[in-house]
Amino acid sequence: MAFSALTAPDAERVSKGFSLVERTNLREKLAAVRDAPDTERRDALKALVEAVKAPVSFPHPASHDEGSCVFRALEQFFPEHIATELARLGSLDRALVAVALCHFTEEYRQEVWNALPTGTRAATRSMLPQVPSITQSRTKRYAQELAKRAGLTTRITQ
Repeated sequence: MAFSALTAPDAERVSKGFSLVERTNLREKLAAVRDAPDTERRDALKALVEAVKAPVSFPHPASHDEGSCVFRALEQFFPEHIATELARLGSLDRALVAVALCHFTEEYRQEVWNALPTGTRAATRSMLPQVPSITQSRTKRYAQELAKRAGLTTRITQ
């Protein structure tokens, strides 16, 4: 409903970051709220703004060992470099971005998060609840893919 309160140019800018499936779902939901009163639309938009302003909570990955975390090697790169690669990879697999962020140290994660484009951050928020259910083998594949993209020459094997 909050989306229906946006101006046409704002709605178009926001929807450019959506996948085809998300745009289809949005159209269906907009059709369902077509006759909603303006007060409900404003209230929904206000609630959305408040939710976006709320601090992001990064869940702890399942079976995570800080001492042998496969993402630690990536923290040698400038956060802006990792953010650029995550934004590129995030267009293909948003779970990869969420998993990587949850595995970084808190300080490094915050620097990467701040360097991510707004659209990537928004898409990543919706994936965060799934991080604890991501398998160790998938996590390792994500770390290897990000390391390859970032230019890490040491092979991630753990």
